[in-house]
Formats: sequence, structure tokens, C-alpha cells
Amino acid sequence: MASESQLSDTTAKRRPAIVYLLGGVLALFLIYCFLGFHGDGWVEPTIRVQVSETDGSPIDEATVTFIPDSTLMSSTGTTNGQGQAKVQGSFGAAFYLWHTYISGRGILRVEKPGYLPVEVVIDSVERRREIRDELIELDITLKQGNPG
Repeated sequence: MASESQLSDTTAKRRPAIVYLLGGVLALFLIYCFLGFHGDGWVEPTIRVQVSETDGSPIDEATVTFIPDSTLMSSTGTTNGQGQAKVQGSFGAAFYLWHTYISGRGILRVEKPGYLPVEVVIDSVERRREIRDELIELDITLKQGNPG
């Protein structure tokens, strides 16, 4: 029969091996979490636009186009009687366990015959929160005139 001192020596020798084993498994899991839970894709927020004249009256039948710099797909809409239109934005995104990194920019173009066209740059750095919340709201004013 083994004495108490022999049992405690055996337990002391086994304990570090278990600690190293559990520590190694934990380290591998953390590496997997930081590298494994990642995906690339697109964030496509709705861009809601209110188009009006300089006096504040809404402009209907204006064409609203979002042209992203990162894809060949643009989104086009037409304003209704209240001067409102919705188009779909598109920004590159990398999804991580702890956050989403959004990149890119696009141009929102608003035009109607008899008015000067307006272009607004939508940058993902400046509008990160709105893009993450998937709603960008813009008020655009068109001035009468002919593009020359």
C-alpha cells in the first residue's frame, strides 16, 4: 500500500501536465476565435432621401442613384409626391467576433430635368454608425437650372 507522501508526490507530478494541457486547449480556442470567427461580405443600408427645392417644396420624379466604389452594382430610385425616395447602399465589410469593420464609399446622385444635379459622397468612415444601423437619411436641395 502506498504511503501518503508517495500519493502527494504523484499528484504533484500530474497537476502540471493537466494545467499545461488545459492551457494549450484554451490557447487554441482563443486563436480559433480571433481568426476563425471572421467573414467578409457587404453591408447594405437603406438610404432614405428627401429631395426639395430651395423654397422647401418637395420635388417628385427626381432620380436618386447610389453608385458604390467597391462594386459594379448601383441602386436607383425615384422620388414620390412628397419628394422621398429610398435606395440601397453597398459597403464592404469584414465581420469579426468583436466588431464589424466597414470600408468604402459611394456617391449619391440626385437629378431631374430642369435642375442642377447634386452629388453627395457617402464615406463609410464618416457615417459608420448610420451604416451599421442600416439607415442613412439625407436631405437634398436641388436648384433650378440646366447643367452645362
